[in-house]
Amino acid sequence: MTDFGTIVGGNSVRFERLVPGPVERVWRYLTTRDGLGAWLFPGTIELRVGGRVELEDANAPGGKFTGTVTRCDPPRLLAYTWMEVSGSGAPSELSFELEPRGDRVLLVLTHRNMAPGFLAQTGAGWHAHVDILAALLAGKQPEPSMRAFERHLPHYVAQAGKPSAEAQKFIDRARAQQK
Repeated sequence: MTDFGTIVGGNSVRFERLVPGPVERVWRYLTTRDGLGAWLFPGTIELRVGGRVELEDANAPGGKFTGTVTRCDPPRLLAYTWMEVSGSGAPSELSFELEPRGDRVLLVLTHRNMAPGFLAQTGAGWHAHVDILAALLAGKQPEPSMRAFERHLPHYVAQAGKPSAEAQKFIDRARAQQK
């Protein structure tokens, strides 16, 4: 198992990472406002199929991502659609699968059906955020997300190609906020 995500089917990226457990603790990071805010973005998720998802991200047009829960089996599976609030295309889907492995948990994160040109940016972004989650679960200080993103981006560009002009706008906004 590698920390790098795997490009799947040309428009999806999948990460498999063993993280410190127990599974209920990992689930809280994936589903509660405080947990989400610690490693991803602050937000709320209604934990039922059809429930609303709202995650705040200053780099996203409109300042947030929205979605609808498509699958929910606490504390093992959560999936929801993912779209920036001003987006015009079809939403992608994000899923988290958790499998206990002794005192650790296998986290499988898959982001499916991404718009063309977003794969490298999204792969590097999820890699950075999963690194943060893993560090927090291990009781360690995480590397700042933008620094990790910049370090991982060349790997995903080599795998998936350069980000599209639209994806580059997200990257540029994030870089500008770090200054």
